Amino acid sequence: MAVDASRPLAVATDRVVVNQDTLDGASVGGLYAELVRNTTAIQKSLQALSLDDGILVLEPIVSKLLARMIYCSNRIDDVGGDWDATMHLCQPIFRSKKSTLDVYREELEYEALVDSCRQPRSTIVTPADIRREHEIIQHAKAAKYMLTEVYLHGHELSEEILLNTHRIMTYNIDSADGAPPTEYGGVYRSSSAPSQTSEQSALTTDLAGIEKDELLKAVSVASNYCHVFCNIRPFSEGNGRMGRLLLNAILLKTVGAVACLGNDTQSRESLKAVGDSVCGSPKREQVSPGKITATPHLHGPEALRSMVLKSVVESTRHLAKALRAETGIRYSNAA
Repeated sequence: MAVDASRPLAVATDRVVVNQDTLDGASVGGLYAELVRNTTAIQKSLQALSLDDGILVLEPIVSKLLARMIYCSNRIDDVGGDWDATMHLCQPIFRSKKSTLDVYREELEYEALVDSCRQPRSTIVTPADIRREHEIIQHAKAAKYMLTEVYLHGHELSEEILLNTHRIMTYNIDSADGAPPTEYGGVYRSSSAPSQTSEQSALTTDLAGIEKDELLKAVSVASNYCHVFCNIRPFSEGNGRMGRLLLNAILLKTVGAVACLGNDTQSRESLKAVGDSVCGSPKREQVSPGKITATPHLHGPEALRSMVLKSVVESTRHLAKALRAETGIRYSNAA
């Protein structure tokens, strides 16, 4: 996935900063202030580099962040593998310069890569092992496709992009009830199609209404559409991961950052407590809302917005720190 170092992140002041707490009691105003600091620091670091150097520095950092996004999302839905396997399989996908439109033709190129994940062959490789590897690979390819189309190419989040993303994500993976991917991949449930089409039109309007400096509004819009997508559940499977890809496509387009929801056990429990609003797997046992004691007044989309904001701040903090380290090293070497 190509990295566009020439596109500035959205940095400025929202017209209104709501004085309220997030799910874990942190101040929205405090998180917002840090988000502005982080995005400002990122922009300054990139401005200190040439375009080519900026791309060279960003690529490994961003590809690792996107691999973390895939890993966390998979953990929420109990699919995929561990962090080492996810990182190993995702890095070549996100750092590849190949067009995402050729994604179906790449399968054979990962045969050796997948085999290397199974070494040493001290145990028998089971169909479940192979499925987990496919879940990682196809999720990463789907993310690369959607983020490239929406962020780098500047396309609207159309029905075609959503269907192609789901088709890529489910490629070569049978459904839980044994249906082949050709029967459910990129296919709406008949009852959900009208609602999904309506929401896509509304999303286009809402995105157009976000000014480049309205970071909190962007987080709110992204979270709301993730929530709506989950309530519609347009596909027979994979709605959780699709909802979070939609969330991050909007965030990357409007804020210049992604949210790695489900980064640890506590956040995954919080996500399960929120339930449908964060696209939790319907097969998972829901955690009682009573287990979350901080700011119990936050529920559903409000709780999701809280978690998304916190995660975006964490992602930008990590990116700003990594860029400072890289630019510092480069300045030292130049001297």
